[in-house]
Amino acid sequence: MLLVQAGASSVHSKEVREMLENWYRSRAEEVITRRVQHYALQLGWPMPKVLIRNQKKRWGSCNARGELRFNWRLVMLPLRVLDYVVVHEMAHLKVLNHSPRFWSLVERIMPDYKARHQALHELGPGLYW
Repeated sequence: MLLVQAGASSVHSKEVREMLENWYRSRAEEVITRRVQHYALQLGWPMPKVLIRNQKKRWGSCNARGELRFNWRLVMLPLRVLDYVVVHEMAHLKVLNHSPRFWSLVERIMPDYKARHQALHELGPGLYW
């Protein structure tokens, strides 16, 4: 749990926002790396490099070098929704597009991915402040 106590005049201050972002980034690195490791072990895949970023338009991304990038704001979501993004990006390690083959792989790993995807679209926009 995170408790922030600040005077009314400082609630929107840059300093408080920076402290909150730093705290969330630290938690995101810990939690997301642990979840990627969980799925890598489950799938028998090597552990990819995990990077935490301040992406404005993406929750995650994967590149041809096998690096996974995740938005630090994911850590504010329920774990089941965060896990959807982790699985989605990990599936890109095998299929670098959104073809039927890609979605079949996502579904094999996470059969209820559609509900989790929907939850991301419902909850995600509220995480930008």
